[in-house]
Amino acid sequence: MTKLWDNITASDVKKAIELFNRANENYPEPRNTFLIYNNTKYPAKHIRGLAYFVANKKEISKSEYSGGQETATFFKRLGFTVQYKKATLKPTEKSKPTPKQTNQAEAQKPITKKLNVVSQKNAIQRLLQKHFGHIETEKKFDWLKTPNQANLPKEYSQIVKALSEYRNQNGFQKSNYQLLCDIVLEDHKLIIEYDENQHFSKAREITLENYPSTIKLNFLKETWINACKKINAKDNSPIDRDEKRAFYDTVRDIEAFRHGYKLVRIKHGDIDWEADGAEKHLKQIVSIADKQNENPTKHKIARLIVTGKQYDKYGNPNFSKLEKLIEKFLKTEYHKRTYEFILTPGGFLTFDF
Repeated sequence: MTKLWDNITASDVKKAIELFNRANENYPEPRNTFLIYNNTKYPAKHIRGLAYFVANKKEISKSEYSGGQETATFFKRLGFTVQYKKATLKPTEKSKPTPKQTNQAEAQKPITKKLNVVSQKNAIQRLLQKHFGHIETEKKFDWLKTPNQANLPKEYSQIVKALSEYRNQNGFQKSNYQLLCDIVLEDHKLIIEYDENQHFSKAREITLENYPSTIKLNFLKETWINACKKINAKDNSPIDRDEKRAFYDTVRDIEAFRHGYKLVRIKHGDIDWEADGAEKHLKQIVSIADKQNENPTKHKIARLIVTGKQYDKYGNPNFSKLEKLIEKFLKTEYHKRTYEFILTPGGFLTFDF
């Protein structure tokens, strides 16, 4: 854990501050520790956690690190000023970061106009096509379906229980319902979901709070939960629309992770995708996903190797034994690795013409 903290740079902290500003959260004021940047006070421990996410591409629970003096010392070492117990603590001159010279136009401006959802989605698609080539929209995957409620995977058990207890609505518990993805970059194993305001509801907050720790996300769960609390969207047509939408988003998050895809969520209104410079944010999103895939499982072609046990002494295949080999392969590999091709020995499969 200590080594991962060492990965954080002053640049990561500044990016964390940008994330915080974009989220526009009504974050509770800390008791005694603030990070001071550009004459603005920020919740130091929270910014430290965001910086950890930026540098290491994974979240950390606030229970895993301390605020107060420890966090104040952390930021001072990176060259930042902090306020701790009403005392302003400045960094040493040696560690003070050199201010980056930027044009005022390059800085992200607050969004004041109302953004059209369709126009924003189209702008994202155009930028992706321009910089990354082929993309797919409204894509279906065979594996992207709601789970079997009669044999519910353990990842979903607590989520389904909590969501059902929210308003006693169970309509979302429909098995094998096919879902779509907003945008897919197959070459990058990346799914991009664009979340409009209606996705930030109490029901969605409940699902997010009950995600198992084994599911790795590529968006800041805490930021999404805070947005749910702030927006508190309600869509009661039909009566269980919030539950269904929240659960379907949950299935996308979990199944994408289980099948080796990185799913990134973009919150509507955080960035104007039609504005100049928007492409740099999109490049950053794809770049982060690619970095997380630096050492992916490379098994795209599987080769089945047989021994003499599957053949008689004359070299004829015993098809019942070959079927068992296929069954064993599926049992050990299904949901763990993705293969585009399976190579089998000659005579393994036969066809009637």
